Amino acid sequence: TTGVLEEIGGRQNSNNTASELSGVLHCLMAVASHPYSTHQLTSQQWRTLLQSALAKIIDLAKTGTDEAGDDSRLDEVTMMMAIAVFVLHAPAEVVLAPNLQYPCTNHFRRCIQADDIQTRLKCVQTLRTIFGHTDMSVCTGYIHSLGPRLLDLLHSRP
Repeated sequence: TTGVLEEIGGRQNSNNTASELSGVLHCLMAVASHPYSTHQLTSQQWRTLLQSALAKIIDLAKTGTDEAGDDSRLDEVTMMMAIAVFVLHAPAEVVLAPNLQYPCTNHFRRCIQADDIQTRLKCVQTLRTIFGHTDMSVCTGYIHSLGPRLLDLLHSRP
């Protein structure tokens, strides 16, 4: 799934990109919420696999290049949506790892401060969903890290 996300995430102005992205995010959601993560025989390996997938997505946003060496990093909104799928649907142990949580909150911070109004709007909508997450151990880090910046955005810009 991360390979497909890599293929479509860097593309701009494609007619099929929205439906393809929706399909990839749906697949990520199915993998993140799969019962293997709670089964006693497979839970540890499954959670490790999910952490690896999230780390790969974070890495794609930083270092993506295509065969020709051109920059093809995931766009900000695509990465934000992929991170949100993990935060909302994966077990808490997956997204609470400090080496994954910090880059995720940092990406949301960059989206809040983006020049593009659509990126900021999508970020606010996504953060609203994350802040309302029922597992307080998951949403607390995002609230503490991003709440002040979100309030600053809402109060300082017309």
